[in-house]
Amino acid sequence: ALAPFLTTVLRALTPAERDHPGDWPRQETVAWCKTRAAEALAERAGVPNPFRPDASFADQEAATRALERALGLRAE
Repeated sequence: ALAPFLTTVLRALTPAERDHPGDWPRQETVAWCKTRAAEALAERAGVPNPFRPDASFADQEAATRALERALGLRAE
C-alpha cells in the first residue's frame, strides 16, 4: 500500500514522526519529497493539494490527515 508510506513521508521531521516513523535513514532536507508525496496523494484522491512543507507542524499534520480522509485511510 503506497498511500500509508507517502503519509509517513509527510510526517518526516515533524513531531508526528514519533508515532509514524519511517524505515529509512534520517534526512535533513525532505521538502521536495514531501511535496511530491502530497501531490501524488492529492491527485489520487481527486482533491486540491492542501500540504505545504514549509507550513507549521500543526498545519502539516492537518493537511496529512485531510489527505488520509480523502483517501479513506482515516475515519475522522
